[in-house]
Amino acid sequence: MKKSSIFVGSLSLFSLLSACSPIDSLKPFDQQQAAILMQQRGAATPSKQMVSLSLPQKEAWKKTRFTPDETSALVVLVPKQQTPADFSESIQARVLPYEYTPDVTAKKYVDAEIAYARKNCRQTEASLLRDTAQEVIYRMKMIQCHNSQDQWQIGKVFNGVDGVYSVRYVGDAGSISEKHFMQMAQVISTATLVGDPRAGL
Repeated sequence: MKKSSIFVGSLSLFSLLSACSPIDSLKPFDQQQAAILMQQRGAATPSKQMVSLSLPQKEAWKKTRFTPDETSALVVLVPKQQTPADFSESIQARVLPYEYTPDVTAKKYVDAEIAYARKNCRQTEASLLRDTAQEVIYRMKMIQCHNSQDQWQIGKVFNGVDGVYSVRYVGDAGSISEKHFMQMAQVISTATLVGDPRAGL
């Protein structure tokens, strides 16, 4: 899967995907968990929460992308043996602070993701696996998309105390088995939003 094929750009339905804080760093793996730390550009204080993942093969992933600008950033993890220019699967994390998008919610974020896929792919199968006041889990299969391989996605989006936090797995449908996708779907589905200890939570 080429780097350009992943749906991480701004969405026509909302500008919210480009209004996120830069992600400060990827916390070192510790006891099969990867914590995505996020903080505002130039600020000494991190955001108040972070997404925590349980990765059964934590050593198999590496951070390969960090793309901040004035209002947005994205962190991407890919398999260690693959390259940023050509990979078959990835884990992506981002945060949308209420400071920039006060009306954003997890459901609006997911609706925008699905709308973007349906606009840019000949066929999109999308379903909500969970939709609560705290979080939304969604799954998509996208076929014949513009500048993209066919792909599977599973994502979890949280309504945090200071912003909307999202994490998702993206896999090339032609390279990833259904069994492997289901394993990664379990990783994403069980992701948790926890307090960042640096923020005193």
